[in-house]
Amino acid sequence: MNYTFPKLLVWVDEALSPSALMNQELSPEDFKNWTAYSVNKSAKWKINISSYMLSQAATEDKKQFLKAQQQQLVSLINQVNQYLFKRKRIWYISPQAGMIKKLYVSVLNIFEDLLSYAEKYFSEFCDMTIKISDFRLKKILPELRKETNDLQLLLQNAKIDGELGGLIIKGINAISIPGKLSYASLKYVMNMISQVKSLNSLNQHTLIKTLISLDFNRPEFYLYLTNITNLKLQNIDGLHEQLEYIIQQSNEMNGVLIQNQCSFNSNDCSLKLELQNFFEAKAAYLEKLLNHRRLAMQDKIDAEKALRLLLDMTVPQFALFIRVLKETQIILKTGITEVCTFFAMHFYTDKSLFISSSNLLKRSTDVEFATVLKLWDMLIDMQNWLDEKFSIRNYRRSL
Repeated sequence: MNYTFPKLLVWVDEALSPSALMNQELSPEDFKNWTAYSVNKSAKWKINISSYMLSQAATEDKKQFLKAQQQQLVSLINQVNQYLFKRKRIWYISPQAGMIKKLYVSVLNIFEDLLSYAEKYFSEFCDMTIKISDFRLKKILPELRKETNDLQLLLQNAKIDGELGGLIIKGINAISIPGKLSYASLKYVMNMISQVKSLNSLNQHTLIKTLISLDFNRPEFYLYLTNITNLKLQNIDGLHEQLEYIIQQSNEMNGVLIQNQCSFNSNDCSLKLELQNFFEAKAAYLEKLLNHRRLAMQDKIDAEKALRLLLDMTVPQFALFIRVLKETQIILKTGITEVCTFFAMHFYTDKSLFISSSNLLKRSTDVEFATVLKLWDMLIDMQNWLDEKFSIRNYRRSL
């Protein structure tokens, strides 16, 4: 086991604190000795770590041991970093302020070197979810912010949807703050930015596919993708066609290859799995709805033609026609949802064998002007038919 840490903890806490340094008369030799002391303890730490990690200890024990060492090192680094910056007001007035600063920076670099040593030689046992030290973060953040800004500009130039681009950049910024950015998160973000920049053709489709393959499992991105699917379904009138679309999307999702084991949120479920579950649930719902429609007509198969009439009009035109019947009080039933359900069950079109009642309801209010013109022509044709059969165009009603 490593017995170097207790001594380092005491040394950092008692000997290196700004208050302790200010209460002593220090010589250049003292600072030299302290630097030598930290170098000596660093060498012993490497020997102790290597001895244990190369021993016959169980793999899980090695992981837990190294994780504890990493956490203690980060804690020590953050403590010395506070001495250097947040508690600077205590020591910067000292005549030896320059040497004090040099000592702190030297100790910080030595401790950071220990973390690098563990990652370099025992990477398979390292815990990459450990948060990056505040000292190292000061060096990393400028480069990360530059890369993030470059990515944002790239997405804007490629005309990527603003909502999608925004949630990507916000996701990166949310974890790029002290106390939240881990080694794994940093590696993931830099790889994600590199992958997006390397796309030969950057567009909405290739970006989404890349993010899924990188397991960008941010909840906002999942909601963004499911909302796209739901909006698409609202514009598909037939239940069969809706189910076909979901099956196609599910099949495409199954073909997406996850590029690595890292994800944006290591504690959350895989984005691909979440989307697969979403598509399965949608498909199951549509199957159930279709089966319900079939069962509702099963007892009257012989009268199917009477029950389900073929229309020579599109679903949007039919929906507007139903609204006209309701608004002019030809249909007196007040429940518009029930009315749409009735018409969806008993009528169909060439392109929509089973009409979605929810789409019928939506189309009755979300009306395109071209649909209004077409229905107007149909109503004029009805008037012309009445005139042709009964000659009523010039008929004058008595008062």
